[in-house]
Amino acid sequence: QFGIVPKKSLIAKAISLECNVHFWRGVIDGDGTISVDPLGRPWIKLVGSLELVSQFKEFLERNLDTNMPQVYRTGSIYRIVITCNTCVRVVKLLYDNSTISLSRKLDRAQNIIQPRDIAYLRHEISRKRLNKEVLVLPLVFDPCKTRYY
Repeated sequence: QFGIVPKKSLIAKAISLECNVHFWRGVIDGDGTISVDPLGRPWIKLVGSLELVSQFKEFLERNLDTNMPQVYRTGSIYRIVITCNTCVRVVKLLYDNSTISLSRKLDRAQNIIQPRDIAYLRHEISRKRLNKEVLVLPLVFDPCKTRYY
């Protein structure tokens, strides 16, 4: 009745919900990942069937008016990974002002949406122990461009 079948990840697709931001937030909550890499660059990933991941890519391209990365195949599953400034835009679209979502995904999304200050970056970088030295960062650091301004 609800389309729940064995190995649904291989054949899942959005039917009449492909334009619904709440649906896509739920898909990310279930089969996605939201994170920040050791250098402080945010990323979001969705895995699933070719049709579902392609529909997600099309949804983002329509709503954000920008090209998204390619969909890649890994074995029998497909994935799309979105990083840096585009990731911030995607996370804002999906999670900004949302009232229903998985709490751990919402927490990660809010960490990406909220502006990161120097204290946060110092803490994250030292926590990941990228260098044994204490890093002194300038006033503004853009981890997606890995440059100082």
